[in-house]
Amino acid sequence: MLIKLWFSINAGEQKQRLEERGTNPLKRWKLSTVDAKAQEKWQDFTHYKNKMFAHTSTQRNHWVIIKGNNKIQARLEAMRYVLNTIDYTGKGDTGQRLEPDPEIVEIISD
Repeated sequence: MLIKLWFSINAGEQKQRLEERGTNPLKRWKLSTVDAKAQEKWQDFTHYKNKMFAHTSTQRNHWVIIKGNNKIQARLEAMRYVLNTIDYTGKGDTGQRLEPDPEIVEIISD
């Protein structure tokens, strides 16, 4: 089984995160010279990301896009997607929702 997750944020959120990394000493280690270029090349990256999805997403192994502007919510929905996809003993016993939120999780298929 192969599960391909892509956590996606919008340009405004990326800009805000990069600015915070530049000013927060606890997050500064995450900042690289590539990050500044990423903002400049946002449209190019988006173009090639979409081409990658189109060429590598299949019915059996599709891409799952997780809208990640809210990190905590995105991580929880990604876990829900994985847990909902895999069969295992005791699945659903907790009564917690396993179906991912379609407002956050989008499946790209051919």
